[in-house]
Amino acid sequence: MTDPVLEDTDPASGLELLLDRGWGQEVVHRLVLRELLGSTDLATRLGLWSDPHPPQVMYQPLHGLFDLGLAEDDRVRVLIEIKASTGVAEGQRRRQQVAAEDLGVVRAYLLLGVGFWAAHQETGIPYIGAPGLHVAVESVAREADGAVGDLARTYARRLAREAAAWTRGLDQDEGATGLLRTYTDIAAAWPVEARPFRVTNRAGPDWILNPDAWTAPELRGWEQGRVYWELVNGRVRYKVEWRGAEARGLQAREAFRQALEASSTETGIPFRTTRRRAGRGITAGEFPEDVLATIVVNGRVDPALARDLYEEATRLFQHAVSRLGPLPDE
Repeated sequence: MTDPVLEDTDPASGLELLLDRGWGQEVVHRLVLRELLGSTDLATRLGLWSDPHPPQVMYQPLHGLFDLGLAEDDRVRVLIEIKASTGVAEGQRRRQQVAAEDLGVVRAYLLLGVGFWAAHQETGIPYIGAPGLHVAVESVAREADGAVGDLARTYARRLAREAAAWTRGLDQDEGATGLLRTYTDIAAAWPVEARPFRVTNRAGPDWILNPDAWTAPELRGWEQGRVYWELVNGRVRYKVEWRGAEARGLQAREAFRQALEASSTETGIPFRTTRRRAGRGITAGEFPEDVLATIVVNGRVDPALARDLYEEATRLFQHAVSRLGPLPDE
C-alpha cells in the first residue's frame, strides 16, 4: 500500500530545490538539457535543429571537449558547450573551433552566467543566454506533459529568475553579472574592439575591460616594459607591464606615475596615485572616482558618456606617454 504522505508530495518542489542548489554546476544543466533536447522540440526552438523529429543527444562528445552533441543516425550535426557560471577559456574555444571545422558541424554555446558577456562571440556561431533559453524552454513547457513536462516547467521557472536578473537596471545589479553587462554596453560605445575578461589575484577576481592601448616606449631602459590603461572593477587604471627585474619595474612605474601626474595638471583630467606594488602588471594610478557611477544613467549606460570616458582616459594616457623619458642607468 502506498503511503498517502508520499502520494501528496509535489515532485516539482524537489526539482526546484535541486536546481537552486546546483544552478552554478554545469552537470545539472547538462543532464536537464540532455533530456529536454532529446524528448521535445527544444533544439528546433533554439534554432539548432531543422528536422521534424528530436535529435539523438550525445553526452560529452569528443572525449568531453563539448557538453552535448545533437546527432542523427549516430552522426553528430551540432556540438554544444554549456557554461553555468564561468566563461569559455580562449584555448578551449579554439580547440572547439578546430574540432567542429574538422567535422564540418555547427557548434553552439549556452552561456547562462557571466560568461555570456565575456565570450568572444563569433559571427555566425549561436551564443544563447538565459533569456533566450528561457523563452524556448517555456514554450516547450506549455506543450509537454508527464515527467518531461514537469521538468520543463520547473526549469523554465528557474530560468525566468535568471533572465530577470539580466534585464533589470544596471544600477540595481551590483554583482558580476551587472558589471559585465555594463562593460559590454561601454565597449559598444568605444571606437575600438574590447570585451571584458576576468583575472584572478590574491585579493580575488578582477573584471577587466581593456581597450588595447598597449604602448612600448621606444626609449632606453624601457625594452622590457609596456604601458597601458584599462577598466578594473569600474575604475580607470594606468599600468606598467614589466618583464624584467622587479626593482627596474618599480623604476618604470615611478616614471609613468610622474608623467601621469604632470599630464593631469596640464590637461585638468583628475588622477591619483595608488599604492606601489611590485609584479608583472604594476598600477601607477587611477581616476579618483568610480566611473560607472557617472556613465550609468537611469539603469542604462549612456553611450555618449561612455565615449567621453574613453576619450578622456586616452587623452591622459597619450599625454603621459609623450612625457616619458629614458629610465636611469642601472
